[in-house]
Amino acid sequence: MNGIHRRAVRLAVVGALGALLAVALPAAPAFAKSGTEIRISQHMVRVGHMFGVRVSGSESGGRGRYLRACVQGRKGYHGRWRTVKCGKVTAHRARVDARLTARHRGMFQFRGVLYVLSGPHDKHPKPGPASPAQTVRVH
Repeated sequence: MNGIHRRAVRLAVVGALGALLAVALPAAPAFAKSGTEIRISQHMVRVGHMFGVRVSGSESGGRGRYLRACVQGRKGYHGRWRTVKCGKVTAHRARVDARLTARHRGMFQFRGVLYVLSGPHDKHPKPGPASPAQTVRVH
């Protein structure tokens, strides 16, 4: 009888812990995940040749936000970023593919930026997360 009693107590404890976890886990706060990624087809290019840049980004905030992915570039390692190309406005996941021609020698940096819009026709998007810069050397 002692073994049956222990088994019953053990099952009751496991059942109580399971019920507690079932209530506690959904109450835990959920954090929105977002990120931007950039991929460059070639990091060394000759003048006059083409190379590809792909930017993709997503946000799992679930707040009905719209996104637009853009490629930004600059010459060298300092200076102002300028927008090279932007993709379409989409919900929760955005992407843009750019085919660029290397016109001048030197070092160029590119990054991806994800813009957050309040609606599909928002005229004032807010810049969201940016990817780390990738360097392309044109010779």
